[in-house]
Amino acid sequence: MSIFLKNSILDFFRIYENYILNKIAKNLHSQKTEFNLICSINLKLYFLTKYFIFNRGFIFIDKKIIDLLLQSLNKSIQHSELRIFLEGTKYKINFYLILYDFLRYFGLYYSALPFRDKAIDIALMIKDDSSKDYLKYYIPAIIEKRKYDQLKKIVSNTDLDHKNSAFRDFFTQIIERKIEIRTNSNFSEFINSRKIAIVTPGSSKNNDGKEIDSYDIVVRFNKINTSDIDTQRYGHKINITYTNNENTRAILDSLRKGVSITSNFICFRSKRYFASFPKDTKEHKNIRFIDNYNNLCFHQSFNLLQLALLDILFNGTPEEVKIYKSDIMLSFARAENYLYPGHPAAKDGIRSFNFSKHDPISNFIFLKNFYHIGLFKADKRMEKVLDMSVSKYCQEMQKIYSN
Repeated sequence: MSIFLKNSILDFFRIYENYILNKIAKNLHSQKTEFNLICSINLKLYFLTKYFIFNRGFIFIDKKIIDLLLQSLNKSIQHSELRIFLEGTKYKINFYLILYDFLRYFGLYYSALPFRDKAIDIALMIKDDSSKDYLKYYIPAIIEKRKYDQLKKIVSNTDLDHKNSAFRDFFTQIIERKIEIRTNSNFSEFINSRKIAIVTPGSSKNNDGKEIDSYDIVVRFNKINTSDIDTQRYGHKINITYTNNENTRAILDSLRKGVSITSNFICFRSKRYFASFPKDTKEHKNIRFIDNYNNLCFHQSFNLLQLALLDILFNGTPEEVKIYKSDIMLSFARAENYLYPGHPAAKDGIRSFNFSKHDPISNFIFLKNFYHIGLFKADKRMEKVLDMSVSKYCQEMQKIYSN
């Protein structure tokens, strides 16, 4: 299938998906029989279409599944009932995740959790190491569940291609902390044996500026200088900048215009936006590109905080890493001047977050695991969140993001 045709199909499906989800959202609490009937038909067609587009196959949609989703949308079913039913189902992993994402679109993180848990349970039962699901789901599932003894056996006995070498590197360099010398050794030398503060764009009102600036290295997101930052709360120091794809063009424009840069390194996620920019901008001495670590994520992809933390831990041995200002999405507000005009989150608010391709639960569990094995420290607010169970975190998320 040509890229043009594939993108056209995906664009058409997104329009259809928005139509279906908006229609359901408007009638979410309707008790009319005709609504439930129409909704049931639309949902069956929606899931059949989505499964076919993304998995190249068909799947039978059980009426009971549709009824359970409708009950979940209306918050009229207990977790215990849902889990009991799911125990007897035998869908493929990716279908449970499609169901999970569907409820997540409405901010129903707690209601959606049993579907994700079912996907994890099935993933952990995969035995065929030649199947695609083994690399796509089984290894990320054992990483999420911190089954590092199993991971050690896998990376010791399996030939992993370049695409999947992140699993081996994760075990040797993150869990065992055996850091390899990389081509970007100047970055490694810069962070080795240093105390590093990672400052997220959370809207915390604590005046942590002096404490943040006391660190050897300060990491920030999507900022190449601190000209518009509240330094009393966030500090003024900046040594490493990590950027997401949405902000790449804005930062490259700033570089081209000669805006002041106080970062020693600017770390981009992708090279795909660089083609249209002048050579001197693309080859700026401060620029580096981070590896893709998303194979380690059980579902969807990592947020920028998780990618930055992985990049630092993969490339060096800092004396300490501490994260400031993050409540791991348990508030939607961001620091003043963080969201540029036209940013999806500034335009669509909570809806853009629920539709994000970064599964919040995968990202929360990742940080929770790293925190509890001592790979980073956190400020008091973040500590409280990281001490939550996954279930409690999902309940709190649902309070904030559900319609």
